[in-house]
Amino acid sequence: MKQITIFLLLFISSFSYSQNPSYKLFDDSIYPIIDKEYDKAKSLFISLNEAYQVDPIFKKTFCFYALKHDDLDYFKNSMKDLIVNYGYKYCKYDLSLSLIDNSELTLTKLIKDKNLENWLFNVSDSLYPIWIKNNPRSFEVKQKLREIHTIDQAMRIGFPEFDSLMWDAIEKKDYQNLKTLFQLCDSNGVLPNNFDQGIGSTDWFFIFLHNIKSYQTFEIWEEFEPYLERTYLAGKIDNDCFVMYDRILAQFYGVQYFGFLEDVPIKDEEHLLERKGKYGFL
Repeated sequence: MKQITIFLLLFISSFSYSQNPSYKLFDDSIYPIIDKEYDKAKSLFISLNEAYQVDPIFKKTFCFYALKHDDLDYFKNSMKDLIVNYGYKYCKYDLSLSLIDNSELTLTKLIKDKNLENWLFNVSDSLYPIWIKNNPRSFEVKQKLREIHTIDQAMRIGFPEFDSLMWDAIEKKDYQNLKTLFQLCDSNGVLPNNFDQGIGSTDWFFIFLHNIKSYQTFEIWEEFEPYLERTYLAGKIDNDCFVMYDRILAQFYGVQYFGFLEDVPIKDEEHLLERKGKYGFL
């Protein structure tokens, strides 16, 4: 274990990331081997948790691979930790994880196959109230996020793209949802995240996505970026929003801003290195 920890720390030091390096390390070095070399992946993941605060969503991902590999002690201990410390609550409709390379092997099916569904229901019922008691504000934020996420998705069902009046109304509601999201940020202006508000608190990504797809893309970004910046530099989210912004700009305007895409002109290219340095994208 000591050798693996030293290797991991040396590997981490080779990156100059402003954000929490565990995001890239998990994606690049652990997730690719998590199924075929589970024991090695587990050792690396334990070391990663010792070196950094790892996003609870990765902990959730890993504990279900543990279940797939019959590492039941690790699975059960991890699930208890996720429920009581990160506000995860299991329900039989949780299909958020497609495991291994088989999209039909869902979280629910695997738990049922291992005869652990009743155990997980009972643990959720007993430990989740503890999380609520210890994190009342986070619980309120999650409830509100769930509400605006439901509205965001429901608005897009049944309306044809050519109905311009309806889509104009939807864009206005998207903006209202964005303003609500800003109101849910903590006292430091950090966006809800899996560390502070518990698993499932990054559903706001869809609010962000639908707003920057509007005719006010640049204005929306100017409003959103300060919140995103503080959250990212605090190590509480990965760079997905920055990448998505580049993709939206490329799709609608034929440019990008942060340089994540190949063969796409860069808006304000003379300050690109400054932006990359600011966010650790070098």
